[in-house]
Amino acid sequence: MLIRVIAILAAPVFLTGFFVATTPSVAQIRPGLLWGGYYALAHLFFWPPAIATAYLAKRLRIGSTYQVAALMGICSVIATSAAFIPTLMLWAPYTWHAAVRDALSEAVAAAGGLILYRSILRLGQQTSVAAAPNNRWRGP
Repeated sequence: MLIRVIAILAAPVFLTGFFVATTPSVAQIRPGLLWGGYYALAHLFFWPPAIATAYLAKRLRIGSTYQVAALMGICSVIATSAAFIPTLMLWAPYTWHAAVRDALSEAVAAAGGLILYRSILRLGQQTSVAAAPNNRWRGP
């Protein structure tokens, strides 16, 4: 249970690091406020696509980590594009080129966050230390 909570809280950290790294240097924001705001935003941009990815992966019978990460990237691009359309209409300096660039780079960061989430969850799985059964023995 503790591993699951750690995974839920740690997965958006990867996305938060991406948001902080792409913040313009002219932005005059205190670091605590910057990290806290971006961490909350990362949950908003990470979990809806992650939930959609889990649903679609189950429906499409996808189990490979890399295929699920690619599906997460697709879901993230769709969700991010839905958020960028109002920004494009309301903020004149923001261009389509910048919106596509930001959507694709955020999708890669979200896919990385999903890989981190799945990796942390795998750390918490119990493994068997007993010997594997020998199926060749027929008995007396």
